[in-house]
Amino acid sequence: KDLGRDGARVPIPWDSEKNNFGFTSGTPWLPIDKIYKNFSINLENNDVDSFLNLYKKSLAIRKTNENLQGNIITFIDSPIGTVAFRRGENVSVYANTLDREIKVKIQSKASILISSNPNILCKDDLLYLAPNSTVWLEH
Repeated sequence: KDLGRDGARVPIPWDSEKNNFGFTSGTPWLPIDKIYKNFSINLENNDVDSFLNLYKKSLAIRKTNENLQGNIITFIDSPIGTVAFRRGENVSVYANTLDREIKVKIQSKASILISSNPNILCKDDLLYLAPNSTVWLEH
């Protein structure tokens, strides 16, 4: 009835083909629904567009880009439904929280470092943010 925080957690699905998806050979104390089979690490590792590989790419970029080394951010004015901030001198992050594309005027030309959606486009001083997406830009 009231699972507390356990109602929002699930065991990590390591292997889609194993019992309990490889999380344990025993009975997990948290239930693991069959829907998580599609998000197991063995499947995500092989999918270049998976969330796991997006996360790995973002960590690699953070290691090599000095603008992402500190923890200081400066918020940027952006349209309703978006959140935007600058990291260091040359990196900005834009997130679209809406179910529709948003066009954002940016301060200068930029290139995409990484994005959560292949339909994000950055052209001249305009950013076309796909629905429910995030992008890191380098100026």
